[in-house]
Amino acid sequence: MSIGETIYKYRKGAGLSQEELADKMNVTRQSVSLWETDQTVPSLESLKLLSQIFAVSLDELCGSPAKVVEAAPPQTPEKEESLVCVQTKYTAELVKLVNRISAKKFYIIYIVAIILSVCMGIGIILSDANNAALIIPIFLVILFAALLIRINFLLKKRTAELLGLCPNGVVTVKFFQDFFGIESTSDNTDSKSTIRYSDIKKVINAEKCILIYYGNTVVPIEKHQPDTNYDLILKLLNVSSDKRAPQNSKIKALLLTMFVLSLLSILMALITVAISASLSPLPEFPLNMPEYMWVFFIFIPLPLASAVLGFVFLAKNYKCKKNIIAGIIMCTLLAIYGSFTFIFADRVLHDFEYVHELEQTVSIDLPDSGYISRTTNTDSTINSFAMIKFDDANEIFDIVSNDKRFANDMNAIPANFIDLYYTAITSGYHYFMIFDVTSNKANVIPDSQSEEHRFIFIAYNIDANILCVLDFMK
Repeated sequence: MSIGETIYKYRKGAGLSQEELADKMNVTRQSVSLWETDQTVPSLESLKLLSQIFAVSLDELCGSPAKVVEAAPPQTPEKEESLVCVQTKYTAELVKLVNRISAKKFYIIYIVAIILSVCMGIGIILSDANNAALIIPIFLVILFAALLIRINFLLKKRTAELLGLCPNGVVTVKFFQDFFGIESTSDNTDSKSTIRYSDIKKVINAEKCILIYYGNTVVPIEKHQPDTNYDLILKLLNVSSDKRAPQNSKIKALLLTMFVLSLLSILMALITVAISASLSPLPEFPLNMPEYMWVFFIFIPLPLASAVLGFVFLAKNYKCKKNIIAGIIMCTLLAIYGSFTFIFADRVLHDFEYVHELEQTVSIDLPDSGYISRTTNTDSTINSFAMIKFDDANEIFDIVSNDKRFANDMNAIPANFIDLYYTAITSGYHYFMIFDVTSNKANVIPDSQSEEHRFIFIAYNIDANILCVLDFMK
């Protein structure tokens, strides 16, 4: 068992947290964490104090003094001159910057996930699918939004904890050939530790600072000291210095603007489709919006331009990978939603000849001009569903109101005889008729359903001047 595992075992046995043990040792919690993960080894004085706290001997704590010698780095910072030395003050602004850089990818992932979930919901609505399917995108939006809020909460909590542990703290990092030393000085504690480069988990080379992750700790190094060789630090950390050419602020603003427009392109396309559908002759028709989904193709140039600019300026060392990723994703989504118009093209017809067929079938004289939208073969029992708006509202009103077969109460239609979906659509209508084509009778339902009958349900809305026609088998 290593020294770190032994310290962890005795700390747990004593019922102490890392913070409580750190207070007793007069060191930081990070120091205790590094001991327990065997990334650093406590000094002899620290081992003696640990043996007193845990009430065990040094032999029981570390097996033998030789283990301490073997675990120590071959050279300590005091024995050779550091190649680079940097000092960073632990301020609230720095901690917030570290948290923002660390969580940036999570923010992007969850925001994109929320946008895609919303788009999934829009696709379900527009495809005229079962509304129960909306539970999935609604659940995903709530889940990803909750995770986003949770991350923001944890970042604030982490900031408060770090500031509480290191008020007015100053971290000095000395870089050597094979390792680097950390000296932390604050109002509460002082600590030293040595970390091998091989123990580093990852390094983030950000614009304003370098973040070094090891164990459960991150060491921030601000890039504000003009005399410091940050390229050498990155070389020692085995990270590309990523020397960037001077960046034009106007180009950066353009890239950011195109990135935002890429994310908003679907929303803008959807608003345009909704406006176009509302201005159509029959905005009330259920499959009205898919006919205008081709508008999504008009907005493809926005994310496409963002992706192209991303590729161009990425070669010039601008940070614009997000433009490429967002551009490709949004171009794909816009193309998919735009294709809905062609998918539904065979399902929606505007042939006014159907009105003349209806006249002969139901023996009713209808106006000769108007606009029709209808679907065919919606399922195995429904032949078609149509909405008709006639040019002469007075003429159709006179025809319907004078036809004694029309009742001005939906209760004239037997309960549950019409599908609930179409009952809901015509719930606010004023005149109703059910015509049995097989027996050539109106508003009479056969007592025996031994054979399948063809029915035509007609409803008329005076205010909207819309005649609804449902042709079905039962």
